[in-house]
Amino acid sequence: MSSHVLLIEDDDELRGAIVEYLLCRRHRVTVCGSIAEASEVLANLPAAIAPDAIMSDVFLADGDGVGFFRKMSSRFPEMRWILTATSCDADERMIDALPPSWMTMQRMTMQRETGVRTSRRKFGG
Repeated sequence: MSSHVLLIEDDDELRGAIVEYLLCRRHRVTVCGSIAEASEVLANLPAAIAPDAIMSDVFLADGDGVGFFRKMSSRFPEMRWILTATSCDADERMIDALPPSWMTMQRMTMQRETGVRTSRRKFGG
């Protein structure tokens, strides 16, 4: 089953790789390079074509994915969120910023040669 994903990523190369990955799996992708662009897209997007999920980088030039999540999660309470960071040091800061109901954090590592590698960590209780 395909989903509509709103992607927020400011790194051109990484954004391209993620879009290619999602499109190969038959997902529809709306691409934004900044928080401001994503805010505008969501404000002007008809409810009938609202995304099923938002995938956002945590560290963006004009803001951060965690702050955007906090701002938008009440407006889109059923939205699925995927927050990403290229730095492993961001993991603990991301965990501290997320609501307690988020029990699992998944780390995805995209590698050109081998595709996507994932690992899961459980938190909370």
